[in-house]
Amino acid sequence: MAFNFPDTSGQATDGSFTHTAGGILYSWDGTTWVATSTYAETSTLDQVLARGNTTTRNIDTTGRILFSNNYANLVDLPSASTYHGMFAHVHGEGHGYFAHAGAWTQLLDTGSNLSELSNVTTTAPTNGQALVWDGSNWGPGTVSVTSTLADLTDTNIDTLGQTATPLTDGDYLFYNSTTSKWQNAPFNISTLNFAYFGNSVQIEGNQAGTALLLSTGSHPVAISDNSFSTGVAGQVLTATGNDGAGNATGVQWSNASSGLQSRTTANAATSIIADGASDYITITAAKTYVLHKIQTSHAAWVTLYTDTGSRTNDASRNENTNPVPGSGVIAEIITSDGAIQRITPGTIGWNDDATPSTNVYLKVVNKSGSNQAITVTLYYVALEG
Repeated sequence: MAFNFPDTSGQATDGSFTHTAGGILYSWDGTTWVATSTYAETSTLDQVLARGNTTTRNIDTTGRILFSNNYANLVDLPSASTYHGMFAHVHGEGHGYFAHAGAWTQLLDTGSNLSELSNVTTTAPTNGQALVWDGSNWGPGTVSVTSTLADLTDTNIDTLGQTATPLTDGDYLFYNSTTSKWQNAPFNISTLNFAYFGNSVQIEGNQAGTALLLSTGSHPVAISDNSFSTGVAGQVLTATGNDGAGNATGVQWSNASSGLQSRTTANAATSIIADGASDYITITAAKTYVLHKIQTSHAAWVTLYTDTGSRTNDASRNENTNPVPGSGVIAEIITSDGAIQRITPGTIGWNDDATPSTNVYLKVVNKSGSNQAITVTLYYVALEG
């Protein structure tokens, strides 16, 4: 829009010479016309829209926009391709719709039905039916209810082989590979039979007087092949290498002690502790043991105790002071990172709780120079389980 301003020759340059154009007041400063007041729009929005009711511009506002996109029927909706993303209310359908991918898509609301979903069939359901998936859609269907084991398809309850056997107290469930079903049978040790062809224990009950077979390879040895004497606590069955009749292929069993224990290890880790700080940990080992070595993942001062009370009482002792005999200290070491300290001669340690346990109680002081979680490993032989 062009404005025609008056001639400024000889006019005052102090701003007193003015001119109004397009509803805006301008003043002459000797060089240019300066707007001194803003434009006041007096038209209504309806009058503005009357000038042209379409636009390709965005309308941004922080206030409300009240409008009514109300259409009587679906056929009255405008092109979904032209107005992609538009929302509209279709009064005849009682639903809202939005334009997407060239089509109007119904929005679900509190008045919608399951049948309005694209993957739900519209078959009318009957009482007690549930939604059942048929591979393509959800639809009304009957769900079978299993109330007993006999209702399952992989069970054959009340039968044993081809002979009907009613359920009785004490029956157990076993799998029959011939029928590929689970079935019941009375729990009777005389009919229990674990057959395994290899080094195993076989329990047989299909022959009179036979209750237990010990099998090595292909030579089953009846429990009667034994040379038992009166046993004592801790003894085990031991094979003699023959069947008592000079047959090396057989096995005779006798009771003997369980033998000596092998060396083993046990470990535990502290929480992350600062350099110079300490932490209490417990390692599960044995009630009584011979201690061979102690290993730490980082430099540390490690002390082993018989019980937690002794550990608490020893908390204030520094590393340059030896523990008092009888104080409950079993052993202590100071290590560098990853070091293994041999305990020579080997030390016997034990748990001194009111009810002896396999717990070994430790205090660990971090000497690594940085924050660390320190793992302590004990090398020992158990003397008492």
